[in-house]
Amino acid sequence: MTIRGDVRECYGHQSRDDAFSLLRLRAAFFLPIYVFSLLTAFSTVSFTHLSFHAKRPTLKSTIALLKNSWNRPLVTTICIYAILVAYSIVPNTLASISQSSAVRFAILVVGVIFEVYLIAILSLGLVVSIAEERFGFDAIRTAAALMADRRLSGSILTAMFLLASSSISWEMEGLMDGVDHWMRTTAAVTSNVAIGVWDKMGLISLYGMVIISGYVVTTVFYCECRKKDFVRVENEEDHDHIVTV
Repeated sequence: MTIRGDVRECYGHQSRDDAFSLLRLRAAFFLPIYVFSLLTAFSTVSFTHLSFHAKRPTLKSTIALLKNSWNRPLVTTICIYAILVAYSIVPNTLASISQSSAVRFAILVVGVIFEVYLIAILSLGLVVSIAEERFGFDAIRTAAALMADRRLSGSILTAMFLLASSSISWEMEGLMDGVDHWMRTTAAVTSNVAIGVWDKMGLISLYGMVIISGYVVTTVFYCECRKKDFVRVENEEDHDHIVTV
């Protein structure tokens, strides 16, 4: 009994050490990846937005713009993550309390469809926070208003990029194949992951191209929505002027 207890205690300590090692690894990778993603989104949206309005973007102007407005997309992405985390609980909870399998399936299908629409709004909200003096939930509300007349087209565009990125992500899950997740040292895990990443550089490059293309298309979509909204406001003002006269 004493030997078994010692063995269980030893395994318990090892499991805790392994868990802390994986947490440290995740924390070490999260911040650089998040910063890189934010910089990629900001530079891509800024370049596309300026190019759409026939302005020549430069690296210097982009850096200056980033220094003055980096906090807007930062706050907006935090709000986006909070909304997605909160929403992810809803369809699964509703499906779990349902007694009928058909109802559960319907709830999950509707949940996926609405999630695509929600991601379309949130993606547009990120573009709004970079292109305008708005951030956080205000940028997301503005995005929802801009997409009011183009819900279907915006959702279809988002679904296409989600499908492409998800397909590549499923392939990239093979990066961790053969890696011993219960190694004691973070350095050993990092080394094995780095080797797997190097072997899949082509796939990773393709994933990056899909993400950047998504930012470009969403920015163009934003510019078109904003242009249509501007024309609509002008027409309403002209109409009001005619009626008043």
